[in-house]
Amino acid sequence: RLYAYISNMTDSDIVTECEVFLFEKQTNSWASKGFIAKGFLPNSTPVALPSGGYIMGGRVSDEPGTKPLNPAVALSEANSMTGPWRVVRLLSDGHLPNGSRMRFPETALIVEPSQITAFVRNDGGKPILFESRDEGHTWSAPIKHNLPIGAAKIYAGKLSTGQRFILFNFPTKGYREVLALAVSRKGEGTFCRM
Repeated sequence: RLYAYISNMTDSDIVTECEVFLFEKQTNSWASKGFIAKGFLPNSTPVALPSGGYIMGGRVSDEPGTKPLNPAVALSEANSMTGPWRVVRLLSDGHLPNGSRMRFPETALIVEPSQITAFVRNDGGKPILFESRDEGHTWSAPIKHNLPIGAAKIYAGKLSTGQRFILFNFPTKGYREVLALAVSRKGEGTFCRM
């Protein structure tokens, strides 16, 4: 089955709801299966959790009619890809400890059996990390990472070899000129090569 998670917007980045579509082979078309989460803008594909269900990185608006400025994840109920998903904010009030907000808190995830790591785009050139040890239900305080990242969305995950990866734009004088891939050694959490 092929699913698409699409943000419904009323204006530029004003998200109302996230809608899920299923591709139907017999009609060669996409069919809406309903809305899964209010105010949620998905930034990465759903990833299966060890105990069942799925997690998807994204961002969420704090109230209707506002931009989604809070990094978040959405958690499916059991193994349902189309039922309602519960949105968990990574920052309770959308503010970093210094009181600032992120302009584009796009969230990418690395899901492992004992830990989930969320990488969030940050205008300061270094991503903000959050960690969860209970499959995304609660999250650590924000941690500033030392990897230099340009102003673009981050992609992350685990390769079939067991290596963590993060795909990003390396900062340059231009705009999104250099695409970079950082990887870890198999079973390790630290990126060792770019």
